[in-house]
Amino acid sequence: MSVPTVPFYGKDTDRLAKLDIAYKIIKESASFQRNWPSTVDDNEIFKTQIDYYRSTFEAAYHFDRRAIAARIAAANEVSTTWQKIVNYAYSTKEDHSEMLERMGVTKKKSPRTWTSTPSVPEMTDFAVVNIDKKGYLRASCSRDRRRYSYEIWITEGDPRIEEGWFFKQTFGDCTNMEISGFQPGKEISLRCRIIGRDNIPGPWSHTITIMVT
Repeated sequence: MSVPTVPFYGKDTDRLAKLDIAYKIIKESASFQRNWPSTVDDNEIFKTQIDYYRSTFEAAYHFDRRAIAARIAAANEVSTTWQKIVNYAYSTKEDHSEMLERMGVTKKKSPRTWTSTPSVPEMTDFAVVNIDKKGYLRASCSRDRRRYSYEIWITEGDPRIEEGWFFKQTFGDCTNMEISGFQPGKEISLRCRIIGRDNIPGPWSHTITIMVT
């Protein structure tokens, strides 16, 4: 079963509300926290990241560039942690579908009255290169005429293991997707997909593995 993407979209206030709900639900689930892996930040660290995101959001009210940059970095960090938590939930033998549904990650299937589904195009020319900034990568693809967003996921492990992938960042323009925060000398695998209307994801691009310089 493929791991769903956490619902990290909309305004900062909407994102923070979803994060607060996710933290509270996880805190109430003692069985889920019992065998927490060391590779995933625990729920209290998750709460600290949520609080930091909230403080950077409030600090960015006056459109200070540094404050805005800090808010973006905090948002990316906490969304990555949330995605890793969801990945962990899907990797266990226990059924956590009810908990994930309460967090808004999964939804109950409802009977459909139509036979076709909205079509989101496949990305066929995804590319990634190093740039002249230490720890930075630049990804790109051809821009679609329609208004889509572009979602990049990464893994630092074996790209064949689905549970190791986690969300990195969303972009509105796919022609210049600059990604930071990588350790030089480390090998990273990346993939990308288009997110269409109603937050419907398209198929994954091919995977690119690159050594960060």
